[in-house]
Amino acid sequence: MSAANPYQTPDAAGELQGQKSEDLARLARVHRRVNLIVLANIFAVFSLFGVGALVYSNPGLANVLSTLVTVFLVVSWIALAVSLFQLARALGWSMFLCVLAVLSMFIGLVNLIVIVAAISSANTKLKKAGYRVGLLGVSPRDL
Repeated sequence: MSAANPYQTPDAAGELQGQKSEDLARLARVHRRVNLIVLANIFAVFSLFGVGALVYSNPGLANVLSTLVTVFLVVSWIALAVSLFQLARALGWSMFLCVLAVLSMFIGLVNLIVIVAAISSANTKLKKAGYRVGLLGVSPRDL
């Protein structure tokens, strides 16, 4: 008779044993970066509403601020595309899917779907590896 318990839950880390811990740490760092860039984009879009309120009271300041926020949005969008490519590579996606994910950044709603799919996949993989994943990803002190 076998001493193994047939009702024991499977070892979640056993599925990811072949993957090196530095690969998972890199995945966690890129995942956190993508989450932070998405949060910065959301903040920048909402700050444009505040700039719009300034148009009537101080049009010169509103022009300067709207230009700064627009430049920030473009730079963060490029950073998001690069980080999404790195996240897709860290997840083990094929090169075709990685390039397709970056090209999807040019298509309105599709980019949000791809970003959510990549972040969700990274969340699942990191949780299976035993990391605690919060809203912004894995805490840097847990790496």
